[in-house]
Amino acid sequence: MSTISKPTTGPQPKRWTVEQYHQLGELGAFKDERAELIDGHFYLIHEGIRKQWTHEEYHCADEAGMFHGEHVELIDGEIYVMSPISRRHADGILRVQYAFLAVAPDGYLVRTQLPIVGDASEPEPDVGLVIGELGNLEQAIPGNLELAVEVSLSRLKFDRTEKLKVYARQQIQEYWILNLVDDCLEVHRGVLGDGYTDQFVLEAGDSVSCLAIPDAAIFVADLMPKRK
Repeated sequence: MSTISKPTTGPQPKRWTVEQYHQLGELGAFKDERAELIDGHFYLIHEGIRKQWTHEEYHCADEAGMFHGEHVELIDGEIYVMSPISRRHADGILRVQYAFLAVAPDGYLVRTQLPIVGDASEPEPDVGLVIGELGNLEQAIPGNLELAVEVSLSRLKFDRTEKLKVYARQQIQEYWILNLVDDCLEVHRGVLGDGYTDQFVLEAGDSVSCLAIPDAAIFVADLMPKRK
């Protein structure tokens, strides 16, 4: 069994500029809210709490070019700037993607870093398995997946906490974390509230099948990118 390490700092809430604050106000992003900018973050005046971003406001800011050069995701009403993807992280995404492309039957799509829509979130799992077909725009941005996979290095703590809660709330029945810190696969199954009831860790010598495709075994070693 692997010893699970404490990861380094990962995604951080986006910090806004005064110019962006005024631009968002002109775009009507705050609607009936009264918000003020304090230390790069928006707070609701007189309430002292951080502003919760809606899907509409999130896309409005994106269309206005406010995320230029940043990879951001809406997680639980907060806009996070995600950590840069390293070569090893990218290799892990490709390995997971091709492993599922090899075993996914007709009627399933393997998605990479595409959004799914929840109540107050638009996470973009590194790899997602969904029932659907190409060309169906209604399924292009689903609200659920059969499986979500995150490849985690600097984002490990975030993926174990914030992402896990979001995926559970969206009723994604299975969530994998390819842990590149400890070279193992963390599997979460059985949604209960904002968490999962079943969790186990697999190492390079193990194999695993996802609940959606139980007859297709995937070797953990085939998912794990090499260290330099």
